[in-house]
Amino acid sequence: MFEKYYAEFDVSEQELKEEIHSTLTSLNFIDSDTWPPELLEHANPQKPSQEFLLSLKSSIPYLGIGRVNLEDFEAIDLLRRSAIQLKLVLDGKELEYVASKFFIMTCSNYFLGLRYLIAVAILSDKLKKEPIYDRDKIIDILTKDSLNLEKIPSVITAAEAAQEEN
Repeated sequence: MFEKYYAEFDVSEQELKEEIHSTLTSLNFIDSDTWPPELLEHANPQKPSQEFLLSLKSSIPYLGIGRVNLEDFEAIDLLRRSAIQLKLVLDGKELEYVASKFFIMTCSNYFLGLRYLIAVAILSDKLKKEPIYDRDKIIDILTKDSLNLEKIPSVITAAEAAQEEN
């Protein structure tokens, strides 16, 4: 049932070592504090599998292979498990970025509307002045019409008015 999700890991030992190295390279690019460049030296895919695994075990102790006796398992199985575990970490980091970006880009008009409401309330109270624009109309446009493709020009105008008044 789940075979299709693991198919990319049904490859040779050499390909698994290269996949691990590639994944560590990506992790280093995304988060070099947690995944320093030195890890790439430990995960040199040209090393023999046992040496590669020992290097991984010592350099990334929380990796699943860190708790097992390497002689009790086939090298390809340990490489596969390591590749899967590291890929999950990378996918999680990428998903975190994509999900945050999606949320921010999808809801930016809602955030702008909230900021506008708060700013107008504070300014109106402090300056004893009414807003230049119809506050309720701007909020309606920013919150109700922001995903309506036909109303995009109105949304842009409302966003500019909200930004201007802030």
